[in-house]
Parts: sequence; C-alpha cells; structure tokens
Amino acid sequence: LFFDDHHVITGFEFSGDDLDATSTTNTATMVSVRGRVVANTKSLTDLNYKGWINTYSAYAQDEWRLPADFTLTLGGRQTWVESKLTSTNDPVMTGRKAKSNDENAVFSAGLVWRGIKDTALRGLFAQGYRHPNLQQLFIGTTHGSGTPTYANPDLKPETSATGELGARYDNGAFYIDLGGFYTQSDDYITTQLQTGGANYMFVNVDEALTYGSELSA
Repeated sequence: LFFDDHHVITGFEFSGDDLDATSTTNTATMVSVRGRVVANTKSLTDLNYKGWINTYSAYAQDEWRLPADFTLTLGGRQTWVESKLTSTNDPVMTGRKAKSNDENAVFSAGLVWRGIKDTALRGLFAQGYRHPNLQQLFIGTTHGSGTPTYANPDLKPETSATGELGARYDNGAFYIDLGGFYTQSDDYITTQLQTGGANYMFVNVDEALTYGSELSA
C-alpha cells in the first residue's frame, strides 16, 4: 500500500462477553461441647450476576523496508471498553457503581537488521493495555483457597511498556534465538489481603517490574 517498500495492515476488532452466572455457597457450622455435638446448622446462599463487557479497537501497522537490510515496523491501536453489571443480589455490590468505561491508545515500534546471512538482530518497544474483566470488576471468586476474593468496580485498567533486544540465527538446519526483555506495568491488577485477614480483594498496585531473558534452540 502507498509504496512498494511498505506493507500496511489496518483493521477493526470487536469482542463481546455476556455474563449470566450463579455463585452457590454451602456453609456448615458445627458446635460441640465436651466432644458432643450440640448444634449443627447448614445454610445455602445463591448469588446471581448478569452483565456484559464490549471491547472495540481500531489498529494500523506499517512494515517499512529500509536500505542497508533494515526493516522498521510501526503500529498503533485505539481501544474502547464498556462494561456493566445489569443485576445482582450480592450485598457486597449494593451501593457500588456497576458500570465501567475506558479508552486507551497504545503504540509499538521495532527495528530489525538482516545484514548477516541467516541472522536477524532486533530491537522492539511496545505498549500494552488490559482492562479488568467481569470477575475482577463485579463478581469476585472463592476458587482456590476458599477465602473470598471480592470484586472491585473501582479498578483501573493496567498499562505497560516493554522493551526487548534479541538475535536469531536460522540456516534451515540449526536455529537459535536469544532475547532480553524489560516490562514496567502501571496500575498492575493483583489481589491483596484486607484488614482483619478474612478476605482478599482485587486491587491496583502502583507498578510491577518484569525482566529476564529467553533462549530457544
């Protein structure tokens, strides 16, 4: 598109998730005195949730073949997210907001050099964006430990920036790839033990750093 040395990809993407869920909790309480059971009660709780989340995004990427065996790739994506809890009987969600909207733009750039036979050297930078899902916003979970993890409708989307340097050699009979990466995530979504230690909640933390290297051969 435009010129022979440009390869441009553009598009629009939509995804929609609908939620219709019931969480059932079966609680048994036993009271014993001097080893003899004097009370044994059971209770059953059904919590119902209905909601949806829609994600729209438009994107474009240009792969540009440059002189001296260089290839430059530039990309961008704009994302819009709408989510709503339409109904629930969960008392934890009473009085809390049941709607979340957000939009975000991310960009990426990469430079690859193929001046040596069967070899490619690369440098990459990319931004990331992740909106909290319906479980984190509105439902929560007791799976795993049995300790409740409460939803948090005030969660912010998670954003990140990643840099990578790497080299690849592939002659058809032998292949090796080595890369190093560094990622900083802001408003990182995780779980946190609440005051009193009786339950957890999905929360944002200021930042999380991830770095390392990968080798494949």
